[in-house]
Amino acid sequence: MTIKETAIQIGICSDLSDLAPCLMYYLTGCPRKYRVLFIFLCSISALKILTILTALLGINNMPIYHVLSFTELVFMFLFYMDLLDKKHSNIMRATLWALIVFNLVDTLVIGGIYSFNSISWSLNTSALIVLGMAYFYHLYEETSEIIIERHTDFYINSAFLIYASGSLFTYLLAWKILSQPAQSFFHSGWIVHSLSNLTKSMMITYGLWLLYRD
Repeated sequence: MTIKETAIQIGICSDLSDLAPCLMYYLTGCPRKYRVLFIFLCSISALKILTILTALLGINNMPIYHVLSFTELVFMFLFYMDLLDKKHSNIMRATLWALIVFNLVDTLVIGGIYSFNSISWSLNTSALIVLGMAYFYHLYEETSEIIIERHTDFYINSAFLIYASGSLFTYLLAWKILSQPAQSFFHSGWIVHSLSNLTKSMMITYGLWLLYRD
């Protein structure tokens, strides 16, 4: 099996893995606290399945990746706005709007809708890393005692940090990823991205399972 074939198979598994935490959300009784997370995971699952179908049909699916990056950006900020201290909400809203504007400019002016928006993805995942680290600081500052191995938010935040770090590595490794014929190093980089997304899905599923177990 070639690196390309391996990357494609792992990528498909990775795209479908976001359905696992959606199922676990239902099993936990649909807790209101994680409703935004559930809507986000369902949305990106649908979009990723659409990318698989269009790829199999030989249709340019780059516009879907633009929608995917926008969806991920908005829902991640909404999720962390609920998770973090409310006194930082104005800064987070301003940052979100600035990134939304840049994503639109990147889509309509810089790269175009039919090329991969690697610049937007890089900025979005960088922002997600900052939000994840901010939550760890918030956890340290605001919580006197926590049992890490039973703390659902800790696992979810860690999952997003791992995903964002792996994704950012991929976008920096291949700035024009998916927008041109892929070379072997691109496929290796995309495997890193897919594995980080698989890890994200498994950790979120486990974090939600802690609620179901309790």
